[in-house]
Amino acid sequence: MRTTINPVMDEGLSTMEAPITLMYWALEDLDGTTYVLYDLATGEQHKVPDPNFRRWKSVAWIPFTDASFVDLINERQAQLPNPSYVDLSTLPVLHVKLRDDEEARVFFRGKIEYSDFYECGECGTAFLWMREDTEPYPVCPKCGACNTWFCDIHGEVTPIFLQNGERRCPICEKQGPPRGCSLIRRLFLRTAVRKELAYCIQVKRGDIITEYVINKDGIVTVNSL
Repeated sequence: MRTTINPVMDEGLSTMEAPITLMYWALEDLDGTTYVLYDLATGEQHKVPDPNFRRWKSVAWIPFTDASFVDLINERQAQLPNPSYVDLSTLPVLHVKLRDDEEARVFFRGKIEYSDFYECGECGTAFLWMREDTEPYPVCPKCGACNTWFCDIHGEVTPIFLQNGERRCPICEKQGPPRGCSLIRRLFLRTAVRKELAYCIQVKRGDIITEYVINKDGIVTVNSL
């Protein structure tokens, strides 16, 4: 089975850059003072005042909905050696108001996934391929290019694919002795790296910790740790 993909446009795929940030934290202190991840006037990125559990009045993750604010932050990030860009988002606000006996902390959680895909050396198409009985080897879904095999004696052949990965000439297999085939590579196996961010709030009440997590698809999960 073949599925065409775009490893450049897919978010976080086949790139070592930081994933796009879609939300920022906001913390309301007991005296009403508010702290945010990015300065609302300058776009400067701030560190969380305290990464550990502590008393807050409320904590929240807020999506970027103001285009001018996004541009302000990204202009600031572009000046840094390792920028971390942000983008507009339709994710819901994740807001937790704390009781008097609760403490909280906020943080990002990153996830990295690795997957293999093929890149066609003839037309540049990137595609996923899964072995099937009707398609024992990868074929470019756009131009039809595939790797070819040559026997030293019989030239280009469609090899016998053995389970151990060996490719044998079908003619030599019948006439003997068995002979392997040389590969002419037109498809190249690549590794894609997909990076994603999740936005987390942990609330501690006594010995019980409740974790709220929202991912890039807007799915919120709540777990007791």
